[in-house]
Amino acid sequence: MLLDEGAQVVGNDLSTKQIEMAKARCPGAKLIAGDMTLLTFEPASFHGVISFYTLFHLPRSKLKAMLTKIYGWLKPGGVFIFNLATFDEEEIHGEHLGYGMFWSSYGLDENRTMITEIGFDVLQEDVLSEEVLPEEILQARDGKLEEGDSDDAKFMWVVARKK
Repeated sequence: MLLDEGAQVVGNDLSTKQIEMAKARCPGAKLIAGDMTLLTFEPASFHGVISFYTLFHLPRSKLKAMLTKIYGWLKPGGVFIFNLATFDEEEIHGEHLGYGMFWSSYGLDENRTMITEIGFDVLQEDVLSEEVLPEEILQARDGKLEEGDSDDAKFMWVVARKK
């Protein structure tokens, strides 16, 4: 949609397969395979950044630095739309579609504090559970639920602006 409206689009994914699929669907985008924490862009390069279902795959010790980098890449008034997990866990290792996965997150209060400490102005925040999200959204958990454990993943959805 952004390309159709004339926007310049830069995409990143750790998976070269995902980058190949994106190239087929969005040949006008600049697509970069690799670790998001190693990306470098000039300060104030982007009017907006979107990040869905990615940031909680970083160790939480690297999350603030990544959010700070994104803040720096945005032009003043630029918008960042993203989601974070809401569980307070240093590491969760599990499996998703037959592949080993890693998740890490702070809780809601720590996420909120971090976002504002970086300098973002939060325009909107919602915490939504998997129950209200489309079925194709996949859940982050280790596959080792005990009887009585909730299997409902919750995400913090944020629209923020660089001051």
